[in-house]
Amino acid sequence: MFGARGSMRLFRMNRWGMLVSIVLVLSFVAVPRAYPLEEPSGKANRGLVLATDSNDQPWAAWEVADGHDVDVYYSRWNGSDWLAARPLSANPDVQEDAPSLAFADDGTTAWAAWTVSSGVERAGIVVSYWSDNGWSLPQEVPGTRVLRGDEPFLAAGPDGVLWLAWIGYDGTDREVYVSDWDGTTWSQPEQVGRDDTEPIAYDTHPRLAVGATGEVWLVWVSYEGSLDDQVHASQWDGTNWSAQQRVSTVDDLPDTWPSVALDADGRPWVAWQGAAAEAAGKSRIYISHWNGTSSAWASEELASSPAGLAADERQPKLAFDDEGQLHLSWTVVGARTGIAHAVWDGTEPASPTWTPTRSLVDSQLVVVDGEPNLSWLAPQGVVPVPMELREVDELSAPLSGALPAQPVFPDRAAGVVPNRHLAQGDSITWGGYLDVDGTPATPYPTTLEQTLDSKVIQSEVINHGKPGEKARAAEARLREGMETYNPEFVEILEGTNDLSSDYSPADTAHHVRLLVQAIKADYSESKVMISTLTPRLDKRAGEVTETNQLLYTKVAQKERVPIADPWQAYHNYGDWASFYVDSLHPGTQGLNIIANTFYQKMVSIGWLPEDPNPPTARITSLPSQSGCFVPVNWDGDDGDGSGIASFDLQVRANGGAWVDWLNRTPQFYGFYVSPASQTLDVRVRARDNAGNVGDYSLPDTTKVVCNSTIERVYLPALSRQASH
Repeated sequence: MFGARGSMRLFRMNRWGMLVSIVLVLSFVAVPRAYPLEEPSGKANRGLVLATDSNDQPWAAWEVADGHDVDVYYSRWNGSDWLAARPLSANPDVQEDAPSLAFADDGTTAWAAWTVSSGVERAGIVVSYWSDNGWSLPQEVPGTRVLRGDEPFLAAGPDGVLWLAWIGYDGTDREVYVSDWDGTTWSQPEQVGRDDTEPIAYDTHPRLAVGATGEVWLVWVSYEGSLDDQVHASQWDGTNWSAQQRVSTVDDLPDTWPSVALDADGRPWVAWQGAAAEAAGKSRIYISHWNGTSSAWASEELASSPAGLAADERQPKLAFDDEGQLHLSWTVVGARTGIAHAVWDGTEPASPTWTPTRSLVDSQLVVVDGEPNLSWLAPQGVVPVPMELREVDELSAPLSGALPAQPVFPDRAAGVVPNRHLAQGDSITWGGYLDVDGTPATPYPTTLEQTLDSKVIQSEVINHGKPGEKARAAEARLREGMETYNPEFVEILEGTNDLSSDYSPADTAHHVRLLVQAIKADYSESKVMISTLTPRLDKRAGEVTETNQLLYTKVAQKERVPIADPWQAYHNYGDWASFYVDSLHPGTQGLNIIANTFYQKMVSIGWLPEDPNPPTARITSLPSQSGCFVPVNWDGDDGDGSGIASFDLQVRANGGAWVDWLNRTPQFYGFYVSPASQTLDVRVRARDNAGNVGDYSLPDTTKVVCNSTIERVYLPALSRQASH
């Protein structure tokens, strides 16, 4: 993201026929600003999503970051104007983000899903629906809290089933899950992708599509330890999800940001963002579809611009209009900045046209009155210039008018996300290559996050490494990372590729200094640390030593920032060359040393207090006598440590063996359902955010008088109480 975002504009892209010519019509129209030009700091709109109701009117939801927390806002188009933006949910000091919208089969009930988190711990995914001119109270989807649910995506089927795809953490890595709502209850989460059991692997970006006759397809990105991410898909057959199918080509280049749409026959079409080797690693948009005749995925095709265009093309969106025409849009970043659009002419993507914009975040396609509409977020405080894609003979007015801005909040500091780290660097930070034994290396950000989780507090380390990047060319991407993630800490390991490209040690150190200065000037609430370059086994080893001396004297000392020193740690190790995969890249052993030097430096300068002490816990309330439902209250204390994360509770009947009752619950109370009259003992232990587990408390005892057997406990359906 590139700074704060304000109002949103929605414009009509009128239907294209086969090879119908399109022109760009530029209208220099003054429109009301969402904010004054001197906008308050720390405001940003992002995460735009849209859906249309049975009246073909679009609804919008998006995130609003006010510098303190993140809330979800919504608005809807009434046929002529956008209604006032209102918070769908706005809990103080709680981050609510990643919204998704869908309409139930009745076309009138809007469903929304989003994630809720407090601090660094993801609480899970909640849903709400529109009823009687208001949103229902948000209800948590079962299982999402335990699995740290994230990236929700909703889709509704014609049979009344609501589908929710999301990403959860299974204790080893992040996997794609699906739950469905049958009108009464949510199903238990079902893992769709194969379980690779490797911490380095992960799933991300789930997207669902449901056809007119009930076909359900799911696509996502899966990284399995090879050199690239791949787009995968699975189909619901009414009982089970099919085996994971690879859609994109294995080419050692990353594929991400998939979008899926189903044609009139229920066949999926998938577009995604993929790095193109012939375009010097810049991203292009690729497309594939399911061939119903051969029951296989067609070979991927380039759907966007040729390799010679000096721009990145990102984040595609697919949609079918009412005539079955497939539309594709994406963002273009570079000399031709804007949003591009193309159609499938029956055999291949037609040549794209594009609309210049001043904002490049969260473009969307939505079908209104049978025709595709293009939308995007516009910068705050700037009068945008509306530009439309229109047919030559089209006389009807486009759907336009700015979405209303969120209320103006009081000025406050931008703030940072606590315990979030941005690891900025090149391929050594990226770490997505093979180790000396041929197995995937473990990137140092992964190891650093695990160390922080176990020794300090639950943390997030964003791997912002890019193979081949030079320090002299890294500032724009670093700023994008800062705007997107708003980290509390930044770790910079840049410069190896500068030396490889014949830049001098002095020039290399100078450009690292510029990166530090950019963060200090514009992101002053973030703490920044640099690193020495790791040793290398080629003729430039001496230049590395000289560069590192300059990083100490000309960067760390001049800019008053700490410096981690893996170069010295490698030499202290001894035979450091043994864990190199080539002349430049250390394997897992060397990457672990980098993670440890960053960690030790943070601890030594007081950025991170280690938490070696386990918490205590106790039962605070247990009646001396109770019925079948036994109310239990408990609490814990972690002193000045990392804080209580969860509790484990055990029960014992009539002096027998202890058995588990609740595991890793974040709650402080519960009802134990006793099957019969008995003497019941209860004890509890606590676990802190650093992973320390305390001892079980001394047991408390109650006499249970229970005259009937509890055969089954029913959970109530979602409340239909509206929240305005």
